[in-house]
Amino acid sequence: MALDREIKQALEENSQWTGSADQMWDNIAAKLKRPPKPWWQRTPLWLGTAAAAAVIAVVLRTSLPPPEQPQPMLESAPRLQTFSAIMLDEEVRLKAGGQLEIPLDIYLHADQSKMVRQPRLTIWELNDGQEELVEERLLAEEDLFPTRVLFVSAPNRAGTYRLTVEGQITRDGQIYALYGSSEVTIEE
Repeated sequence: MALDREIKQALEENSQWTGSADQMWDNIAAKLKRPPKPWWQRTPLWLGTAAAAAVIAVVLRTSLPPPEQPQPMLESAPRLQTFSAIMLDEEVRLKAGGQLEIPLDIYLHADQSKMVRQPRLTIWELNDGQEELVEERLLAEEDLFPTRVLFVSAPNRAGTYRLTVEGQITRDGQIYALYGSSEVTIEE
C-alpha cells in the first residue's frame, strides 16, 4: 500500500488534471474491471491473415503464365529427305562499260549487337589464278534493299573480273547482312 500512496502523490504533483486524483483513479479502475468481450465478438487475428493469403493466391494464379504442356514423344522420328545441288554460275560476257546485274542474298543478321559494316563493292581482276584488287567503293542502302539486285557498270579493260558485294544495312531497327558475287569476262 505504500507504493499506492507514492504513486498518488507523484500523480498529484506532476499531472495537469483539474479534477481530483481519486476521481481519475476511479475512471481507470472502472475501465480495468470491465469484463472481457465474449470470444465470438472478438476479431480473430487469423481471419485477416487468411484473407491476405487468399488475395495473394488469386493474384498469383491470374498473373503467372500456365505451365508448359509436355510434348508427346514420337516413337520414331519422321524420315527427312533432303536434296542438294550445286548451281554453277553461267559465264557472263560483256562489252567494256556494259551493265552487270549482281543478285543479292539479304537475310536477318544473327548478331544484332554487332557494329554495322557499310555495304561495299569490291572488283577483283583474275589473272592466272591470282586476284588483284581493282576497285572498292561504298554503296548506298537505298540502292540495295528494295530490289535485291545491284546494277553495276562493268570495268573498261578486257579481262576476267569477280565483283563482290558484302556488308550490313539497318532497316526498321533490324540489322540485315547482304552478300552477292558475280564473275564476268569483259571483251574488247
